Amino acid sequence: MDCPSCGEPQIIVEADGVELDLCLQGHGLWFDAQEIGMLLGADAAELERELRELPSQGRGRPCPRCSKPMELIGAPGGAGVMLDRCARGHGLWFDDGELEQILQLRLSADLAALAKVADFLSRFRSARKQN
Repeated sequence: MDCPSCGEPQIIVEADGVELDLCLQGHGLWFDAQEIGMLLGADAAELERELRELPSQGRGRPCPRCSKPMELIGAPGGAGVMLDRCARGHGLWFDDGELEQILQLRLSADLAALAKVADFLSRFRSARKQN
Protein backbone atom coordinates (compact mmCIF):
# COMPACT_ATOMS: atom_id res chain seq x y z
CA MET A 1 0.00 0.00 0.00
CA ASP A 2 1.28 3.47 -0.85
CA CYS A 3 1.58 6.43 1.52
CA PRO A 4 -1.29 8.89 0.93
CA SER A 5 1.12 11.75 1.60
CA CYS A 6 4.11 11.00 -0.65
CA GLY A 7 2.89 8.06 -2.77
CA GLU A 8 5.85 5.85 -1.84
CA PRO A 9 5.25 2.25 -0.72
CA GLN A 10 4.73 1.85 3.01
CA ILE A 11 6.21 -0.91 5.13
CA ILE A 12 4.24 -3.14 7.43
CA VAL A 13 5.30 -3.12 11.07
CA GLU A 14 3.85 -5.26 13.83
CA ALA A 15 2.81 -3.80 17.16
CA ASP A 16 1.01 -5.90 19.75
CA GLY A 17 0.25 -8.52 17.10
CA VAL A 18 -1.34 -5.97 14.74
CA GLU A 19 0.17 -5.09 11.37
CA LEU A 20 0.33 -1.33 10.69
CA ASP A 21 1.34 0.51 7.53
CA LEU A 22 4.16 2.99 8.09
CA CYS A 23 5.66 5.49 5.66
CA LEU A 24 9.44 4.99 5.47
CA GLN A 25 9.85 8.68 4.65
CA GLY A 26 8.33 9.50 8.06
CA HIS A 27 5.08 11.01 6.80
CA GLY A 28 2.77 8.97 8.99
CA LEU A 29 0.86 5.82 9.81
CA TRP A 30 -2.25 4.15 8.42
CA PHE A 31 -4.67 2.27 10.69
CA ASP A 32 -7.15 -0.01 8.94
CA ALA A 33 -10.50 0.09 10.71
CA GLN A 34 -10.11 -3.48 12.00
CA GLU A 35 -6.59 -2.73 13.29
CA ILE A 36 -7.93 -0.03 15.58
CA GLY A 37 -10.43 -2.54 16.89
CA MET A 38 -7.74 -5.17 17.46
CA LEU A 39 -5.56 -2.69 19.37
CA LEU A 40 -8.27 -1.26 21.57
CA GLY A 41 -10.47 -4.30 22.08
CA ALA A 42 -13.73 -3.34 23.81
CA ASP A 43 -12.75 0.35 23.81
CA ALA A 44 -12.70 0.43 20.00
CA ALA A 45 -16.48 0.87 19.84
CA GLU A 46 -16.27 4.05 21.94
CA LEU A 47 -13.50 5.50 19.76
CA GLU A 48 -15.33 4.57 16.54
CA ARG A 49 -18.52 6.24 17.84
CA GLU A 50 -16.57 9.40 18.71
CA LEU A 51 -14.96 9.47 15.27
CA ARG A 52 -18.28 8.97 13.44
CA GLU A 53 -19.78 11.91 15.33
CA LEU A 54 -16.98 14.29 14.30
CA PRO A 55 -18.04 16.43 11.35
CA SER A 56 -16.01 16.56 8.17
CA GLN A 57 -13.91 19.73 7.87
CA GLY A 58 -13.05 19.30 4.19
CA ARG A 59 -11.29 16.88 1.88
CA GLY A 60 -8.03 15.20 2.70
CA ARG A 61 -5.62 12.88 0.97
CA PRO A 62 -6.68 9.84 -1.05
CA CYS A 63 -7.51 6.74 0.96
CA PRO A 64 -4.74 4.15 0.51
CA ARG A 65 -7.41 1.43 0.25
CA CYS A 66 -10.03 2.90 -2.13
CA SER A 67 -8.23 6.01 -3.51
CA LYS A 68 -11.25 8.23 -2.78
CA PRO A 69 -10.56 11.54 -0.99
CA MET A 70 -10.65 11.13 2.76
CA GLU A 71 -12.46 13.53 5.06
CA LEU A 72 -10.54 15.83 7.36
CA ILE A 73 -11.83 15.57 10.93
CA GLY A 74 -10.76 17.26 14.13
CA ALA A 75 -9.22 14.62 16.37
CA PRO A 76 -11.04 13.71 19.58
CA GLY A 77 -9.65 15.12 22.79
CA GLY A 78 -9.15 18.70 21.68
CA ALA A 79 -5.61 18.16 20.42
CA GLY A 80 -6.10 20.61 17.53
CA VAL A 81 -5.06 17.82 15.14
CA MET A 82 -6.78 17.18 11.81
CA LEU A 83 -6.95 13.50 10.85
CA ASP A 84 -7.74 11.97 7.47
CA ARG A 85 -10.69 9.55 7.78
CA CYS A 86 -11.91 7.36 4.94
CA ALA A 87 -15.58 8.17 4.37
CA ARG A 88 -16.14 4.52 3.42
CA GLY A 89 -14.81 3.34 6.78
CA HIS A 90 -11.48 1.88 5.61
CA GLY A 91 -9.44 3.56 8.32
CA LEU A 92 -7.51 6.59 9.56
CA TRP A 93 -4.30 8.30 8.49
CA PHE A 94 -2.14 9.86 11.20
CA ASP A 95 0.47 12.33 9.94
CA ASP A 96 3.84 12.13 11.65
CA GLY A 97 3.46 13.21 15.28
CA GLU A 98 -0.35 13.39 15.33
CA LEU A 99 -0.86 10.14 17.22
CA GLU A 100 1.56 11.27 19.92
CA GLN A 101 -0.18 14.67 20.21
CA ILE A 102 -3.54 13.00 20.71
CA LEU A 103 -2.18 10.54 23.22
CA GLN A 104 -0.68 13.31 25.33
CA LEU A 105 -4.18 14.67 25.87
CA ARG A 106 -6.12 11.42 26.03
CA LEU A 107 -3.65 9.11 27.73
CA SER A 108 -5.58 6.83 30.03
CA ALA A 109 -5.90 3.18 30.90
CA ASP A 110 -8.64 2.96 28.26
CA LEU A 111 -6.09 3.67 25.50
CA ALA A 112 -3.18 1.62 26.83
CA ALA A 113 -2.90 -0.40 23.58
CA LEU A 114 -2.76 2.75 21.47
CA ALA A 115 -0.14 4.19 23.82
CA LYS A 116 1.95 1.07 23.18
CA VAL A 117 1.77 1.72 19.45
CA ALA A 118 2.91 5.32 19.95
CA ASP A 119 5.81 4.09 22.08
CA PHE A 120 6.70 1.51 19.44
CA LEU A 121 6.68 4.17 16.71
CA SER A 122 8.81 6.48 18.81
CA ARG A 123 11.40 3.73 19.32
CA PHE A 124 11.22 2.79 15.64
CA ARG A 125 11.89 6.39 14.59
CA SER A 126 14.75 6.75 17.05
CA ALA A 127 16.40 3.58 15.77
CA ARG A 128 15.97 4.69 12.16
CA LYS A 129 17.52 8.10 12.86
CA GLN A 130 20.57 6.43 14.44
CA ASN A 131 21.19 4.37 11.28
